[in-house]
Amino acid sequence: MASASKTSCPFRGVPSISSSSTPAPQAQPCTTARTSSPSGPSSLGGHAFLVSISNTFLQVAISRGLHGIGITLVVPSIQSLVADSTNDGTRDLAFGWLELASNLGLISGGFVGLLLA
Repeated sequence: MASASKTSCPFRGVPSISSSSTPAPQAQPCTTARTSSPSGPSSLGGHAFLVSISNTFLQVAISRGLHGIGITLVVPSIQSLVADSTNDGTRDLAFGWLELASNLGLISGGFVGLLLA
């Protein structure tokens, strides 16, 4: 599946993350920003729905496998957005916040599932 290339960075107007009160310099302009297919996010919702209506273990396993394929389409796009939106000095902090948010979502989602069970 090929990605389309653009000549300018679509995230150029996004402010950089800065730990100080002075504005951080913007990241260098992108020369080949990639766009992702909408099939990743749409497949996540569709496969989550398939899991909810599954009646057998095999149906759940197949739905979760397809859900994993959707995740592999989305995560690199999110990481690319973070990398393109930050400069070299703040990129590590931005990725740290991204992973913190992801892990807190995984923990809280499991906890809510436990409460609902």
